[in-house]
Amino acid sequence: MNDVMPTDADAALEKLRAFVVERGGSIQPVDMGEFYSREGRTYSSILKGKVRAWLQKRPNCGLVFDPGPDDKPEQRQIRAVSGANGNVPQTEPKAADEAGALKRLRAFVLGSGGSITPHHMGAFYKDEPACADLLRGNVRNLVRKWPNCGLVFDPGPDDKPEQHQIRAVSGPNGNMPQPNISAGAGTSTGHGASLRSSPPPRPGPPPRSPTPSPSGVPPRAPIPVSSGPPPRSSTPSPSGPPSRSPTPAPSDPPPRTPQFPPPGQPPFTPTYLPSGVEYELVSTLSRLQELIATDEALGGDEQTTVAIDCEGMPEELQLMQIATPQGVAVIDCGTIGPRRVCGALLPLLTSNRTLKLMHDLKMDAVAIHTLGGVALAGCIDSQLCMEAVTGQVYMGFNAMLKDLGLDAHPTKHRVHASMSAGNNIFAARPLPAHLVQYAALDASLLYDCAGVLLDRLEQLQEHKVSVSVLRTASDARARLAISAMAEFGPEAARRRRVCFDAAHGYRLASRELLEAWRPGDLHGGTPIVVFDDVSPLLALLPKDIATSLLAQTEVALLSDINLDVGRQPHAWCAGQRVFLSSEARLVSRSDIQHVVEQLGSFGSDNRAGLEAQLHRISAIMNRERVTIGLTMRVGRHVQGNANMMADILLGGDGMPASVLLLGEPGSGKTTVVREAARVLAERCNVLIVDTSNEIAGDGDVPHPCVGHARRMQVHSLSEQGHVMVEGVQNHTPEVMVIDEIGRTDEVEAARTCKARGVRIVASAHGDLRKLVQNRALRGLIGGLEHVTLGDAQAAVHAKSRGFGDAEAVMSSKVVTKRGGPPIFEVIIELRRGKQDEWLVITSAADAVDAILDGRKYSVQRRTRDRATGHVFMALELA
Repeated sequence: MNDVMPTDADAALEKLRAFVVERGGSIQPVDMGEFYSREGRTYSSILKGKVRAWLQKRPNCGLVFDPGPDDKPEQRQIRAVSGANGNVPQTEPKAADEAGALKRLRAFVLGSGGSITPHHMGAFYKDEPACADLLRGNVRNLVRKWPNCGLVFDPGPDDKPEQHQIRAVSGPNGNMPQPNISAGAGTSTGHGASLRSSPPPRPGPPPRSPTPSPSGVPPRAPIPVSSGPPPRSSTPSPSGPPSRSPTPAPSDPPPRTPQFPPPGQPPFTPTYLPSGVEYELVSTLSRLQELIATDEALGGDEQTTVAIDCEGMPEELQLMQIATPQGVAVIDCGTIGPRRVCGALLPLLTSNRTLKLMHDLKMDAVAIHTLGGVALAGCIDSQLCMEAVTGQVYMGFNAMLKDLGLDAHPTKHRVHASMSAGNNIFAARPLPAHLVQYAALDASLLYDCAGVLLDRLEQLQEHKVSVSVLRTASDARARLAISAMAEFGPEAARRRRVCFDAAHGYRLASRELLEAWRPGDLHGGTPIVVFDDVSPLLALLPKDIATSLLAQTEVALLSDINLDVGRQPHAWCAGQRVFLSSEARLVSRSDIQHVVEQLGSFGSDNRAGLEAQLHRISAIMNRERVTIGLTMRVGRHVQGNANMMADILLGGDGMPASVLLLGEPGSGKTTVVREAARVLAERCNVLIVDTSNEIAGDGDVPHPCVGHARRMQVHSLSEQGHVMVEGVQNHTPEVMVIDEIGRTDEVEAARTCKARGVRIVASAHGDLRKLVQNRALRGLIGGLEHVTLGDAQAAVHAKSRGFGDAEAVMSSKVVTKRGGPPIFEVIIELRRGKQDEWLVITSAADAVDAILDGRKYSVQRRTRDRATGHVFMALELA
């Protein structure tokens, strides 16, 4: 440091002190990067790595270096203090400045209805930034100092922060008199009092002021004044945060000295959301401990409600936001450490007195448990609350706010899109201000929901649900997600346990909610039972091949047996080829003839079956129509196989949806269609159009697995469309079940049946994107047509697909659109070897439109546990 002139160092420290004061009176060493980037290389070369040494050498520069209790990097602070020398003078505000600031404040109060809370000062400071330094944290003292300013500070009956009001009164205001010096001698609350030491009540969005509800937790009103927290009791309160109602005060007691920050430490400068709610980024453990000590809600012993949200989970826990009646603390877990944060908040996170409202708490609970070492308790998931109120499962955050009549989070979609693209945006340090505000707004808006949500629950006419039931269901959701994370990883933890609500049309429901609320209405969870008698099929084979098959394969996994002249016989078992003889033992023509003689003849589709059996035998013939190969497909009846779509099959308002199952050969389409026919036949008139006798088996009597469904056999493939229309005309079915649609005339026949009010359940090959490209079958999803757009429409369409202005001008005006409504409203995609995992597209129309526009579409990935029949669901884009 000897090569640096003293005047250079003094100038650098003076600039640094101004920066520290601007940042609220204290910074951490990590903030120095912003200072260096602002002031340039000159001060960087003087101070970088030498700040502590310079501050020791210049004890009167107005700055101190605080190493913290352990002198660890995350504890260190650079703070601005009083008593600076002439290089950094301390100036007192002029009386004229104070008078002008109070005059502007009075105009603001009058414009706000004549009364505000200290919480609304954020909006005033935003409009009048020049007044912030004079008034912030000092309004009470200045109002006492200027008794005729036309303002009074009303502390409320108990002088609690949530009771404070600033009110405009009649009296002189134009030319403010000289200050009352004696009145101003009271102890100052400090410039910019702490968020928790002097907390304001929480105002809400001005456009809405609904009538307070019986729960005592009204949504935010334009100028609410809290009546304070309710008295403590041993029973957790279901009513949520404290009610807020104006409480006038008879007198103005002397100002109180805040407990924090400690003497000599610079006070915290509050930051405000656009709504006026105060928030703070907490980056040190000591500061977090101060907030816990000054805000009873953070201590976990207060009978109130808080809102909690997390960012970066489950792999990381970067932020934890907690909204209380006093404001929002955005806790930087990435800097402090998740275990230290959760350890400090342990009484709150495990308390059953303080109700913790969280939205879709699964991954938050996983992160807090795995990274923070704490198992949450006493939580309520707002998603489950909304499901109890509306019946909609897994409602998004903004959708919930809209339903409750509150303002949406303005940047939710944009930030989620960035995170979905794989950007770990919350890992950056220092955290960008807009992300801190985003996180604070998340918790603040969730807190706003509490009162309205609990009121809506109270208004339920039937199937009342208590807070204790919601807490039980929420705890179960958290516990199961933690268990899935430990056993299978994050993808399993994200899955949602679902079932079907029999009392409400078998609509989709959260299993944990119905188990705790109405277990008698829960549908789903029946174990899968497979009926696969393969002995009639094995009896067709030559004995040595049948014996080898039984010895080498597990019959339950067997799917096909293939016999080809001049080759080794083999079977397919669980997707693997298994040879059934040595290389010397090849299939002969007599082996093929042995099987064919027992079957009789093949139909026009070269398929044959066994009487009252579900197995299918298909022939490969040479040019002389002589059979030279056989494919023997094992037919199974899987009871419970359609349970994963109980909401689609058994529910729905008005005309129930028609369902198209798509998949490659061997993916299990026929098995699902067969079980769907049985389930529907228990409730309505079902007609099966069975072209190859694959659904109901061979013979005149349908297999018992289709229940009460009736069956029409089809003589040849070319007649399938005709038989479909004939079935509608002659047999008045409510539902028609078709194993496979593969030709244009069958598409038109399906359209005719649908137009006559018949619901259709059918299968076809491929997947949705391939179906859109299939000229013969695309009519199943509405068909395609070419549309010519005008110049303005073409530009808008091109920009919606990501083209720039120049590209949009040059883009084609001819676009492809869906031609009409789909025949099948719901599409289910199956995959070979993944019979317990389906992709469910609940709106075929929306999905096709997205594909044509080059966008992804929403799907539900439903899976099940075969042993229990429990269904799980994940929401994805395909």
